[in-house]
Amino acid sequence: MNIKKPPQITNIDEYIENWKSVRKELWDALEKIPDDIFSKKPEKGWSASEIAEHLYLTQYLFAIFIPKVISGSKGYSKEELKQIDYDELYNVLSKPYSGVKNPDAVTPKNEWDKKTCLENLSKSMELMIKNLLGQDLETLRNRGMMHGIFGPISLLDYTYNLIIHELGHTKTLKEKYNV
Repeated sequence: MNIKKPPQITNIDEYIENWKSVRKELWDALEKIPDDIFSKKPEKGWSASEIAEHLYLTQYLFAIFIPKVISGSKGYSKEELKQIDYDELYNVLSKPYSGVKNPDAVTPKNEWDKKTCLENLSKSMELMIKNLLGQDLETLRNRGMMHGIFGPISLLDYTYNLIIHELGHTKTLKEKYNV
């Protein structure tokens, strides 16, 4: 999948469409995993349920902060934002089993069934789209929020990061469950 780097996109709709494509792959993979093993803890890594909850949490937490960061009531200004290496980020996060330690706020704590996972992923995606759709790219480049691994990064970089992050987890699911 070709996902443009933040400096290459011309409007946020490009990223929303990329994310929808990645989400469709994730959704298809989750639906193919048998219900009887969906929440079962594997010997290595997370279950499908845990991966879905983790993706929900990362997207939902990002989505709820978008309006606050854009308004300036939360977040960071352009001068405070770190630059990230897009190639390195892609190479690390787009692979299955990246091994990156996630922050506690996005660590799965439940054993949701498949239906709950899919419902929650739909809700977080709807909220993210609602809060990003139509936003000006300069605003998304010049306002940012704290990322648990990279520090303060722009909302545009954060969006790219989460698309790549979901792509990596989708690859993990496909490989782990042979779907």
